[in-house]
Amino acid sequence: MFPVIIFLIAYLFKVVVVGQSFYAGDTESYLRIATNDGVILFTFILLAIAVRNLSLPWSLLAKGTMFLIFLLYVVDAFIIYWFKTRLYISDYDKYASDIHLAMSGMGWQYYAFLLFLFGLFYRFMMSKGVKVGRQVAVLLVVTMGSLMVVSNAKPNSVRNVFYVNLFKVNINDGYRERYSDSFIAGLSYEPTVLCKPSKVITPEKILIVVIESWSNYHSQYFGGEENWTPHLDELASQNVALKRFYANGFSTEDGLYSMLMGEPMLANSPIGKLNGINDLSLLENQRQSLIEELNDKGYATHFITSGSLDFVNKATWLTNIGFSKLIDQADFSQDLERYLFSSVNDEILFERAYDEISVLNGKQFVVVENVTTHAPFVVPVDGESVISEERAFNYTDKYAARFIEKAKDDNWMIIVVSDHRAMTQLTDLEKRTEGIMASSRVPAFLVWNDIQFELDTTMQQSDLLSGLVNAMDGRSCYGDLQSAYIPIEQAKSAECIVHKRGDDRALISLKCEGHNVNVQLSGDDTRQVEGVEMPLAVNIVNYLRVRQMH
Repeated sequence: MFPVIIFLIAYLFKVVVVGQSFYAGDTESYLRIATNDGVILFTFILLAIAVRNLSLPWSLLAKGTMFLIFLLYVVDAFIIYWFKTRLYISDYDKYASDIHLAMSGMGWQYYAFLLFLFGLFYRFMMSKGVKVGRQVAVLLVVTMGSLMVVSNAKPNSVRNVFYVNLFKVNINDGYRERYSDSFIAGLSYEPTVLCKPSKVITPEKILIVVIESWSNYHSQYFGGEENWTPHLDELASQNVALKRFYANGFSTEDGLYSMLMGEPMLANSPIGKLNGINDLSLLENQRQSLIEELNDKGYATHFITSGSLDFVNKATWLTNIGFSKLIDQADFSQDLERYLFSSVNDEILFERAYDEISVLNGKQFVVVENVTTHAPFVVPVDGESVISEERAFNYTDKYAARFIEKAKDDNWMIIVVSDHRAMTQLTDLEKRTEGIMASSRVPAFLVWNDIQFELDTTMQQSDLLSGLVNAMDGRSCYGDLQSAYIPIEQAKSAECIVHKRGDDRALISLKCEGHNVNVQLSGDDTRQVEGVEMPLAVNIVNYLRVRQMH
Protein backbone atom coordinates (compact mmCIF):
# COMPACT_ATOMS: atom_id res chain seq x y z
CA MET A 1 0.00 0.00 0.00
CA PHE A 2 2.99 2.29 0.60
CA PRO A 3 3.73 3.02 -3.11
CA VAL A 4 0.06 3.79 -3.78
CA ILE A 5 -0.03 6.32 -0.93
CA ILE A 6 3.16 7.98 -2.24
CA PHE A 7 1.75 8.23 -5.76
CA LEU A 8 -1.53 9.59 -4.42
CA ILE A 9 0.44 12.38 -2.70
CA ALA A 10 2.10 13.27 -6.03
CA TYR A 11 -1.29 13.16 -7.77
CA LEU A 12 -2.88 15.50 -5.23
CA PHE A 13 0.14 17.83 -5.46
CA LYS A 14 -0.36 18.22 -9.18
CA VAL A 15 -4.13 18.65 -8.96
CA VAL A 16 -3.96 21.28 -6.20
CA VAL A 17 -0.65 23.13 -6.68
CA VAL A 18 -0.31 23.03 -10.45
CA GLY A 19 -4.02 23.52 -10.95
CA GLN A 20 -4.06 26.58 -8.74
CA SER A 21 -0.93 28.21 -10.18
CA PHE A 22 -1.89 27.70 -13.80
CA TYR A 23 -5.63 27.96 -13.92
CA ALA A 24 -6.51 30.54 -11.29
CA GLY A 25 -9.22 31.95 -13.55
CA ASP A 26 -10.57 28.57 -14.68
CA THR A 27 -13.23 27.09 -12.41
CA GLU A 28 -12.87 23.62 -13.97
CA SER A 29 -9.08 23.42 -13.71
CA TYR A 30 -8.87 20.99 -10.79
CA LEU A 31 -11.50 18.69 -12.25
CA ARG A 32 -9.77 18.64 -15.65
CA ILE A 33 -6.43 17.66 -14.19
CA ALA A 34 -7.96 15.14 -11.77
CA THR A 35 -9.91 13.47 -14.58
CA ASN A 36 -7.05 13.22 -17.08
CA ASP A 37 -4.44 12.17 -14.54
CA GLY A 38 -6.90 9.78 -12.89
CA VAL A 39 -6.19 7.35 -15.72
CA ILE A 40 -2.54 7.22 -14.66
CA LEU A 41 -3.45 6.95 -10.99
CA PHE A 42 -5.72 3.95 -11.56
CA THR A 43 -3.14 2.31 -13.84
CA PHE A 44 -0.66 2.62 -11.00
CA ILE A 45 -3.11 1.07 -8.52
CA LEU A 46 -3.85 -1.86 -10.87
CA LEU A 47 -0.12 -2.56 -11.18
CA ALA A 48 0.16 -2.53 -7.40
CA ILE A 49 -2.68 -5.07 -7.19
CA ALA A 50 -1.08 -7.28 -9.86
CA VAL A 51 2.25 -7.45 -8.02
CA ARG A 52 0.92 -9.85 -5.36
CA ASN A 53 -0.25 -12.45 -7.87
CA LEU A 54 2.75 -12.43 -10.24
CA SER A 55 5.83 -14.62 -10.20
CA LEU A 56 9.11 -12.98 -9.16
CA PRO A 57 10.41 -11.85 -12.59
CA TRP A 58 7.04 -10.39 -13.60
CA SER A 59 6.58 -8.87 -10.15
CA LEU A 60 9.91 -7.06 -10.46
CA LEU A 61 8.92 -5.84 -13.94
CA ALA A 62 5.62 -4.51 -12.59
CA LYS A 63 7.39 -2.75 -9.72
CA GLY A 64 9.94 -1.22 -12.08
CA THR A 65 7.09 0.03 -14.27
CA MET A 66 5.42 1.55 -11.21
CA PHE A 67 8.60 3.37 -10.29
CA LEU A 68 9.08 4.66 -13.85
CA ILE A 69 5.50 5.94 -13.96
CA PHE A 70 5.98 7.66 -10.62
CA LEU A 71 9.30 9.22 -11.61
CA LEU A 72 7.99 10.58 -14.93
CA TYR A 73 4.82 11.83 -13.26
CA VAL A 74 6.70 13.78 -10.58
CA VAL A 75 9.19 15.23 -13.06
CA ASP A 76 6.34 16.33 -15.36
CA ALA A 77 4.54 18.04 -12.46
CA PHE A 78 7.63 19.95 -11.41
CA ILE A 79 8.50 20.96 -15.01
CA ILE A 80 4.99 22.39 -15.37
CA TYR A 81 5.31 24.19 -12.04
CA TRP A 82 8.82 25.57 -12.60
CA PHE A 83 9.14 26.03 -16.36
CA LYS A 84 5.53 26.19 -17.59
CA THR A 85 6.01 23.51 -20.22
CA ARG A 86 5.53 19.73 -20.31
CA LEU A 87 7.87 16.76 -20.03
CA TYR A 88 8.33 15.84 -23.68
CA ILE A 89 10.24 12.58 -23.83
CA SER A 90 11.76 13.69 -27.15
CA ASP A 91 13.58 16.47 -25.27
CA TYR A 92 15.65 13.86 -23.44
CA ASP A 93 17.85 13.40 -26.51
CA LYS A 94 18.47 17.13 -26.56
CA TYR A 95 19.28 17.77 -22.90
CA ALA A 96 20.46 14.42 -21.51
CA SER A 97 24.17 15.16 -21.86
CA ASP A 98 23.77 18.44 -19.96
CA ILE A 99 21.58 17.31 -17.05
CA HIS A 100 24.59 17.21 -14.75
CA LEU A 101 25.43 20.80 -15.72
CA ALA A 102 21.95 22.00 -14.85
CA MET A 103 22.16 20.14 -11.53
CA SER A 104 25.44 21.89 -10.70
CA GLY A 105 23.43 25.00 -9.88
CA MET A 106 20.92 23.19 -7.68
CA GLY A 107 20.91 23.18 -3.90
CA TRP A 108 21.14 20.24 -1.48
CA GLN A 109 17.36 19.80 -1.42
CA TYR A 110 17.34 18.55 -5.02
CA TYR A 111 19.91 15.88 -4.23
CA ALA A 112 17.86 14.93 -1.18
CA PHE A 113 14.87 14.50 -3.47
CA LEU A 114 16.89 12.16 -5.75
CA LEU A 115 17.96 10.16 -2.72
CA PHE A 116 14.29 9.88 -1.74
CA LEU A 117 13.45 8.52 -5.20
CA PHE A 118 16.13 5.85 -4.95
CA GLY A 119 14.85 4.93 -1.51
CA LEU A 120 11.34 4.71 -2.92
CA PHE A 121 12.56 2.43 -5.70
CA TYR A 122 14.16 0.13 -3.14
CA ARG A 123 10.94 0.11 -1.13
CA PHE A 124 9.01 -0.81 -4.29
CA MET A 125 11.29 -3.77 -4.90
CA MET A 126 10.80 -5.04 -1.34
CA SER A 127 7.03 -4.57 -1.16
CA LYS A 128 4.59 -7.50 -1.42
CA GLY A 129 1.87 -5.66 -3.25
CA VAL A 130 -1.62 -4.65 -2.29
CA LYS A 131 -4.14 -7.27 -1.23
CA VAL A 132 -7.40 -6.27 -2.91
CA GLY A 133 -10.32 -8.42 -4.02
CA ARG A 134 -11.25 -9.06 -7.65
CA GLN A 135 -14.42 -7.01 -7.31
CA VAL A 136 -12.38 -3.93 -6.40
CA ALA A 137 -10.00 -4.59 -9.30
CA VAL A 138 -12.92 -4.78 -11.74
CA LEU A 139 -14.32 -1.53 -10.31
CA LEU A 140 -10.95 0.15 -10.83
CA VAL A 141 -10.80 -1.01 -14.46
CA VAL A 142 -14.32 0.30 -15.13
CA THR A 143 -13.47 3.60 -13.42
CA MET A 144 -10.28 3.96 -15.47
CA GLY A 145 -12.17 3.28 -18.70
CA SER A 146 -14.77 5.90 -17.81
CA LEU A 147 -12.05 8.44 -17.07
CA MET A 148 -10.42 7.74 -20.45
CA VAL A 149 -13.70 8.54 -22.19
CA VAL A 150 -14.24 11.72 -20.17
CA SER A 151 -10.64 12.87 -20.62
CA ASN A 152 -11.04 12.89 -24.42
CA ALA A 153 -13.34 15.92 -24.08
CA LYS A 154 -11.11 18.89 -24.85
CA PRO A 155 -11.69 22.11 -22.91
CA ASN A 156 -11.93 25.41 -24.74
CA SER A 157 -8.66 26.85 -23.50
CA VAL A 158 -5.36 27.96 -25.04
CA ARG A 159 -3.68 25.98 -22.23
CA ASN A 160 -5.20 22.62 -23.28
CA VAL A 161 -1.80 20.92 -23.25
CA PHE A 162 -1.61 21.20 -19.45
CA TYR A 163 -4.90 19.35 -18.97
CA VAL A 164 -3.76 16.30 -20.95
CA ASN A 165 -1.98 13.58 -18.97
CA LEU A 166 1.72 12.88 -19.43
CA PHE A 167 1.34 9.84 -21.67
CA LYS A 168 -1.28 11.31 -23.96
CA VAL A 169 0.76 14.49 -24.52
CA ASN A 170 3.71 12.36 -25.67
CA ILE A 171 1.60 10.03 -27.85
CA ASN A 172 -0.18 12.87 -29.65
CA ASP A 173 3.00 14.05 -31.36
CA GLY A 174 1.64 15.60 -34.57
CA TYR A 175 4.57 18.00 -34.43
CA ARG A 176 6.86 15.13 -35.47
CA GLU A 177 4.63 13.92 -38.31
CA ARG A 178 6.17 14.42 -41.74
CA TYR A 179 4.40 15.35 -44.97
CA SER A 180 3.72 12.83 -47.72
CA ASP A 181 5.45 13.13 -51.09
CA SER A 182 2.12 13.78 -52.80
CA PHE A 183 1.33 16.65 -50.41
CA ILE A 184 4.74 18.21 -50.99
CA ALA A 185 4.34 17.91 -54.76
CA GLY A 186 0.98 19.67 -54.57
CA LEU A 187 2.12 22.51 -52.30
CA SER A 188 2.17 25.57 -54.55
CA TYR A 189 2.23 28.41 -51.99
CA GLU A 190 5.17 30.85 -52.01
CA PRO A 191 5.23 33.87 -49.65
CA THR A 192 4.55 37.15 -51.42
CA VAL A 193 7.33 39.75 -51.15
CA LEU A 194 7.26 43.37 -52.30
CA CYS A 195 10.61 45.14 -52.62
CA LYS A 196 11.09 48.86 -53.14
CA PRO A 197 14.30 50.80 -53.78
CA SER A 198 15.74 52.48 -50.71
CA LYS A 199 18.91 54.24 -49.62
CA VAL A 200 21.90 51.88 -49.43
CA ILE A 201 23.00 51.24 -45.83
CA THR A 202 26.53 49.91 -45.30
CA PRO A 203 27.52 49.86 -41.62
CA GLU A 204 31.14 48.81 -41.33
CA LYS A 205 30.83 46.99 -38.00
CA ILE A 206 27.67 45.15 -36.90
CA LEU A 207 27.10 43.60 -33.47
CA ILE A 208 24.15 41.45 -32.34
CA VAL A 209 23.83 40.97 -28.57
CA VAL A 210 21.54 38.02 -27.73
CA ILE A 211 20.22 38.24 -24.16
CA GLU A 212 19.10 34.82 -22.95
CA SER A 213 15.38 34.68 -21.97
CA TRP A 214 14.95 38.48 -21.71
CA SER A 215 11.19 39.03 -21.54
CA ASN A 216 8.83 41.99 -21.53
CA TYR A 217 7.78 41.33 -17.95
CA HIS A 218 11.40 41.95 -16.84
CA SER A 219 11.30 45.46 -18.31
CA GLN A 220 9.17 48.43 -17.31
CA TYR A 221 10.09 50.23 -20.53
CA PHE A 222 8.74 47.36 -22.63
CA GLY A 223 5.50 47.27 -20.66
CA GLY A 224 6.36 44.80 -17.91
CA GLU A 225 5.64 44.97 -14.21
CA GLU A 226 9.22 44.38 -13.04
CA ASN A 227 12.17 46.77 -13.20
CA TRP A 228 14.94 44.19 -13.48
CA THR A 229 16.74 45.58 -16.57
CA PRO A 230 16.90 49.38 -16.00
CA HIS A 231 20.19 49.91 -17.85
CA LEU A 232 19.06 48.05 -20.98
CA ASP A 233 15.73 49.90 -20.73
CA GLU A 234 17.53 53.24 -20.70
CA LEU A 235 19.57 52.28 -23.75
CA ALA A 236 16.41 51.18 -25.57
CA SER A 237 14.61 54.45 -24.78
CA GLN A 238 17.56 56.49 -26.06
CA ASN A 239 17.89 54.60 -29.34
CA VAL A 240 15.58 52.68 -31.71
CA ALA A 241 13.18 50.65 -29.55
CA LEU A 242 11.28 47.82 -31.26
CA LYS A 243 8.14 48.02 -29.13
CA ARG A 244 6.13 45.28 -30.87
CA PHE A 245 8.69 42.53 -31.32
CA TYR A 246 8.19 38.74 -31.25
CA ALA A 247 10.43 35.67 -30.90
CA ASN A 248 9.88 32.96 -33.51
CA GLY A 249 10.41 30.06 -31.11
CA PHE A 250 10.81 28.89 -27.53
CA SER A 251 14.49 27.87 -27.54
CA THR A 252 17.85 29.48 -28.24
CA GLU A 253 18.40 27.47 -31.42
CA ASP A 254 14.97 28.54 -32.69
CA GLY A 255 15.92 32.19 -32.19
CA LEU A 256 19.38 31.87 -33.71
CA TYR A 257 18.11 29.98 -36.75
CA SER A 258 15.35 32.53 -37.34
CA MET A 259 17.74 35.47 -37.11
CA LEU A 260 20.69 34.01 -39.03
CA MET A 261 18.68 32.26 -41.76
CA GLY A 262 16.05 35.00 -42.14
CA GLU A 263 12.99 32.76 -41.72
CA PRO A 264 11.12 31.37 -38.69
CA MET A 265 12.31 27.93 -37.64
CA LEU A 266 9.35 25.54 -37.48
CA ALA A 267 11.10 22.19 -37.83
CA ASN A 268 10.98 20.13 -34.62
CA SER A 269 13.62 17.80 -33.24
CA PRO A 270 15.94 17.15 -36.19
CA ILE A 271 16.86 13.46 -36.37
CA GLY A 272 19.84 12.94 -34.09
CA LYS A 273 22.98 10.85 -34.25
CA LEU A 274 23.27 7.35 -32.80
CA ASN A 275 24.40 8.85 -29.48
CA GLY A 276 20.93 10.37 -29.10
CA ILE A 277 22.01 14.01 -29.31
CA ASN A 278 20.00 16.18 -31.68
CA ASP A 279 22.00 17.93 -34.35
CA LEU A 280 21.25 21.43 -35.69
CA SER A 281 23.50 20.76 -38.65
CA LEU A 282 21.06 18.11 -39.93
CA LEU A 283 18.44 20.74 -40.72
CA GLU A 284 17.93 20.87 -44.46
CA ASN A 285 18.74 24.52 -45.18
CA GLN A 286 17.30 25.13 -48.64
CA ARG A 287 18.48 28.72 -48.87
CA GLN A 288 21.71 30.67 -48.50
CA SER A 289 22.24 31.84 -44.94
CA LEU A 290 22.45 35.54 -44.17
CA ILE A 291 25.95 34.92 -42.76
CA GLU A 292 27.06 33.63 -46.17
CA GLU A 293 25.58 36.75 -47.75
CA LEU A 294 27.56 38.91 -45.33
CA ASN A 295 30.71 36.95 -46.17
CA ASP A 296 30.05 37.65 -49.85
CA LYS A 297 29.84 41.36 -48.99
CA GLY A 298 33.29 41.26 -47.39
CA TYR A 299 32.40 40.90 -43.70
CA ALA A 300 34.44 38.80 -41.30
CA THR A 301 31.97 36.88 -39.12
CA HIS A 302 32.39 35.90 -35.44
CA PHE A 303 30.24 34.13 -32.83
CA ILE A 304 31.10 34.52 -29.13
CA THR A 305 29.32 32.76 -26.25
CA SER A 306 30.04 31.86 -22.64
CA GLY A 307 28.30 28.49 -23.11
CA SER A 308 29.26 25.36 -25.01
CA LEU A 309 28.97 25.20 -28.79
CA ASP A 310 28.98 21.41 -28.61
CA PHE A 311 25.34 21.59 -27.48
CA VAL A 312 23.08 20.29 -30.31
CA ASN A 313 26.21 20.47 -32.51
CA LYS A 314 25.89 24.25 -32.71
CA ALA A 315 29.55 24.73 -33.65
CA THR A 316 29.22 22.63 -36.81
CA TRP A 317 26.01 24.39 -37.79
CA LEU A 318 27.47 27.87 -37.24
CA THR A 319 30.48 26.91 -39.35
CA ASN A 320 28.25 25.45 -42.06
CA ILE A 321 26.24 28.66 -42.37
CA GLY A 322 29.36 30.79 -42.72
CA PHE A 323 30.90 31.92 -39.42
CA SER A 324 34.67 32.15 -39.69
CA LYS A 325 35.55 32.40 -35.97
CA LEU A 326 33.86 30.78 -32.96
CA ILE A 327 34.57 31.38 -29.26
CA ASP A 328 32.86 29.41 -26.49
CA GLN A 329 33.42 28.33 -22.86
CA ALA A 330 36.40 26.15 -23.86
CA ASP A 331 38.29 29.28 -24.96
CA PHE A 332 38.18 30.84 -21.49
CA SER A 333 40.71 30.01 -18.78
CA GLN A 334 39.93 26.69 -17.11
CA ASP A 335 40.77 28.33 -13.76
CA LEU A 336 37.65 30.49 -13.94
CA GLU A 337 34.55 29.65 -11.90
CA ARG A 338 31.94 27.80 -13.95
CA TYR A 339 28.17 28.08 -13.78
CA LEU A 340 25.19 26.66 -15.66
CA PHE A 341 26.21 24.59 -18.72
CA SER A 342 29.90 25.09 -17.73
CA SER A 343 29.64 28.74 -18.74
CA VAL A 344 31.73 31.59 -17.37
CA ASN A 345 29.79 34.46 -15.84
CA ASP A 346 28.50 37.36 -17.92
CA GLU A 347 30.98 39.87 -16.52
CA ILE A 348 33.84 37.80 -17.94
CA LEU A 349 31.95 37.08 -21.18
CA PHE A 350 31.31 40.73 -21.99
CA GLU A 351 34.84 41.76 -21.01
CA ARG A 352 36.27 39.10 -23.35
CA ALA A 353 33.83 40.06 -26.10
CA TYR A 354 34.93 43.70 -25.92
CA ASP A 355 38.60 42.68 -25.97
CA GLU A 356 37.86 40.74 -29.15
CA ILE A 357 35.86 43.39 -31.00
CA SER A 358 37.93 46.40 -29.95
CA VAL A 359 40.86 45.29 -32.14
CA LEU A 360 38.82 44.43 -35.24
CA ASN A 361 39.20 46.56 -38.34
CA GLY A 362 37.31 46.65 -41.62
CA LYS A 363 33.93 45.03 -42.19
CA GLN A 364 32.97 42.95 -39.15
CA PHE A 365 29.88 41.05 -38.02
CA VAL A 366 29.81 39.69 -34.46
CA VAL A 367 27.17 37.82 -32.42
CA VAL A 368 27.57 37.70 -28.62
CA GLU A 369 25.33 35.31 -26.65
CA ASN A 370 25.15 35.02 -22.84
CA VAL A 371 24.02 32.22 -20.49
CA THR A 372 23.54 33.65 -16.97
CA THR A 373 19.87 34.53 -17.52
CA HIS A 374 18.99 30.98 -18.59
CA ALA A 375 16.60 29.19 -16.19
CA PRO A 376 17.09 28.27 -13.38
CA PHE A 377 18.93 31.64 -13.24
CA VAL A 378 22.21 30.75 -11.50
CA VAL A 379 24.05 33.99 -10.77
CA PRO A 380 27.32 34.76 -8.91
CA VAL A 381 26.71 36.81 -5.76
CA ASP A 382 29.60 37.59 -3.38
CA GLY A 383 31.59 34.63 -4.64
CA GLU A 384 28.72 32.16 -4.35
CA SER A 385 26.16 30.72 -6.79
CA VAL A 386 22.63 31.92 -6.09
CA ILE A 387 19.43 30.91 -7.89
CA SER A 388 17.39 34.09 -8.43
CA GLU A 389 15.66 35.31 -11.57
CA GLU A 390 15.67 38.93 -10.39
CA ARG A 391 19.34 38.91 -9.43
CA ALA A 392 20.33 37.17 -12.67
CA PHE A 393 18.70 39.86 -14.82
CA ASN A 394 19.99 42.67 -12.60
CA TYR A 395 23.48 41.21 -13.01
CA THR A 396 23.35 40.69 -16.77
CA ASP A 397 21.68 44.08 -17.26
CA LYS A 398 24.66 45.81 -15.65
CA TYR A 399 27.41 44.11 -17.64
CA ALA A 400 25.56 43.86 -20.97
CA ALA A 401 24.71 47.56 -20.87
CA ARG A 402 28.32 48.45 -20.04
CA PHE A 403 29.50 46.38 -23.02
CA ILE A 404 26.94 47.96 -25.37
CA GLU A 405 27.92 51.48 -24.27
CA LYS A 406 31.58 50.80 -25.06
CA ALA A 407 30.75 49.23 -28.44
CA LYS A 408 28.51 52.22 -29.23
CA ASP A 409 31.42 54.57 -28.60
CA ASP A 410 33.47 52.52 -31.10
CA ASN A 411 30.81 53.17 -33.79
CA TRP A 412 29.34 49.67 -33.97
CA MET A 413 25.80 49.24 -35.27
CA ILE A 414 24.24 47.20 -32.43
CA ILE A 415 21.12 45.02 -32.38
CA VAL A 416 20.05 43.87 -28.90
CA VAL A 417 17.49 41.07 -28.83
CA SER A 418 16.20 38.23 -26.67
CA ASP A 419 16.52 34.67 -27.97
CA HIS A 420 13.06 33.75 -26.57
CA ARG A 421 10.69 34.54 -23.74
CA ALA A 422 11.69 33.00 -20.40
CA MET A 423 10.19 29.59 -19.60
CA THR A 424 8.25 30.97 -16.66
CA GLN A 425 4.58 31.48 -15.91
CA LEU A 426 2.84 34.04 -18.12
CA THR A 427 1.72 37.10 -16.20
CA ASP A 428 -1.91 38.21 -16.23
CA LEU A 429 -0.84 41.40 -18.00
CA GLU A 430 0.84 39.43 -20.80
CA LYS A 431 -2.19 37.19 -21.26
CA ARG A 432 -4.56 40.18 -21.36
CA THR A 433 -2.52 42.14 -23.89
CA GLU A 434 -1.24 39.34 -26.17
CA GLY A 435 -3.46 36.28 -25.71
CA ILE A 436 -1.99 33.18 -27.34
CA MET A 437 1.02 35.21 -28.58
CA ALA A 438 2.06 36.16 -25.02
CA SER A 439 4.83 33.54 -24.94
CA SER A 440 6.34 35.11 -28.07
CA ARG A 441 6.59 38.80 -27.12
CA VAL A 442 10.13 39.94 -26.18
CA PRO A 443 12.16 43.18 -26.03
CA ALA A 444 14.55 44.33 -28.76
CA PHE A 445 16.28 47.56 -29.74
CA LEU A 446 18.76 48.99 -32.22
CA VAL A 447 21.69 51.34 -31.53
CA TRP A 448 22.61 53.20 -34.70
CA ASN A 449 23.81 56.70 -35.62
CA ASP A 450 22.29 58.23 -32.43
CA ILE A 451 18.78 57.75 -33.85
CA GLN A 452 16.07 57.90 -31.17
CA PHE A 453 12.77 56.35 -32.24
CA GLU A 454 9.99 54.13 -30.86
CA LEU A 455 9.06 51.72 -33.64
CA ASP A 456 5.55 50.27 -33.24
CA THR A 457 5.74 48.19 -36.42
CA THR A 458 5.09 44.50 -35.72
CA MET A 459 8.36 42.60 -36.19
CA GLN A 460 9.89 39.18 -35.51
CA GLN A 461 13.38 37.74 -35.13
CA SER A 462 13.61 36.65 -38.76
CA ASP A 463 13.28 40.30 -39.84
CA LEU A 464 16.35 41.67 -38.05
CA LEU A 465 19.31 40.57 -40.15
CA SER A 466 17.34 40.00 -43.36
CA GLY A 467 16.09 43.62 -43.29
CA LEU A 468 19.64 44.88 -42.79
CA VAL A 469 21.05 42.75 -45.62
CA ASN A 470 18.28 44.00 -47.92
CA ALA A 471 19.15 47.59 -47.00
CA MET A 472 22.78 46.90 -47.93
CA ASP A 473 21.49 46.05 -51.40
CA GLY A 474 19.36 49.21 -51.56
CA ARG A 475 16.04 47.37 -51.04
CA SER A 476 13.19 47.57 -48.55
CA CYS A 477 11.23 44.27 -48.67
CA TYR A 478 8.05 43.19 -46.92
CA GLY A 479 5.23 40.70 -47.48
CA ASP A 480 3.56 37.62 -46.02
CA LEU A 481 6.47 36.70 -43.75
CA GLN A 482 8.77 39.68 -43.86
CA SER A 483 8.77 43.12 -42.24
CA ALA A 484 10.88 46.05 -43.44
CA TYR A 485 12.30 48.32 -40.75
CA ILE A 486 14.83 50.29 -42.80
CA PRO A 487 14.26 53.18 -43.46
CA ILE A 488 12.88 53.34 -39.92
CA GLU A 489 10.42 56.13 -40.68
CA GLN A 490 8.83 54.00 -43.43
CA ALA A 491 8.75 50.62 -41.67
CA LYS A 492 6.22 48.04 -42.89
CA SER A 493 4.82 45.04 -40.99
CA ALA A 494 4.65 41.49 -42.30
CA GLU A 495 1.23 39.95 -42.87
CA CYS A 496 2.03 37.21 -40.33
CA ILE A 497 4.19 36.81 -37.25
CA VAL A 498 5.03 33.15 -36.48
CA HIS A 499 5.79 31.47 -33.14
CA LYS A 500 6.72 27.82 -32.57
CA ARG A 501 5.34 27.07 -29.12
CA GLY A 502 7.20 25.27 -26.35
CA ASP A 503 4.24 24.39 -24.15
CA ASP A 504 2.16 22.60 -26.79
CA ARG A 505 4.54 21.35 -29.49
CA ALA A 506 1.62 20.41 -31.74
CA LEU A 507 0.58 24.06 -32.13
CA ILE A 508 2.03 27.00 -34.05
CA SER A 509 0.69 30.39 -32.99
CA LEU A 510 0.50 33.21 -35.52
CA LYS A 511 -0.56 36.84 -35.60
CA CYS A 512 -1.90 37.44 -39.10
CA GLU A 513 -3.42 40.76 -40.11
CA GLY A 514 -3.79 41.57 -36.42
CA HIS A 515 -5.62 38.33 -35.54
CA ASN A 516 -4.19 35.62 -33.27
CA VAL A 517 -4.64 32.08 -34.60
CA ASN A 518 -3.45 28.57 -33.71
CA VAL A 519 -2.47 25.98 -36.31
CA GLN A 520 -2.51 22.29 -35.35
CA LEU A 521 0.44 20.30 -36.72
CA SER A 522 -0.38 16.90 -38.21
CA GLY A 523 1.55 16.42 -41.43
CA ASP A 524 -0.80 16.49 -44.42
CA ASP A 525 -3.71 17.23 -42.07
CA THR A 526 -2.16 20.40 -40.59
CA ARG A 527 -5.05 22.81 -39.99
CA GLN A 528 -6.23 25.92 -38.16
CA VAL A 529 -7.98 25.17 -34.85
CA GLU A 530 -8.48 28.58 -33.24
CA GLY A 531 -9.11 32.19 -34.25
CA VAL A 532 -10.58 33.99 -37.26
CA GLU A 533 -10.31 31.77 -40.34
CA MET A 534 -6.97 32.57 -41.95
CA PRO A 535 -5.89 30.25 -44.83
CA LEU A 536 -2.64 32.21 -45.10
CA ALA A 537 -1.61 30.98 -41.64
CA VAL A 538 -1.86 27.30 -42.62
CA ASN A 539 -0.08 27.96 -45.94
CA ILE A 540 2.83 29.63 -44.13
CA VAL A 541 3.18 26.81 -41.60
CA ASN A 542 3.16 24.12 -44.30
CA TYR A 543 5.60 26.08 -46.47
CA LEU A 544 8.16 26.55 -43.69
CA ARG A 545 7.96 23.02 -42.34
CA VAL A 546 8.26 21.39 -45.76
CA ARG A 547 11.36 23.50 -46.49
CA GLN A 548 13.02 22.66 -43.18
CA MET A 549 12.02 19.02 -42.65
CA HIS A 550 12.37 17.47 -46.11
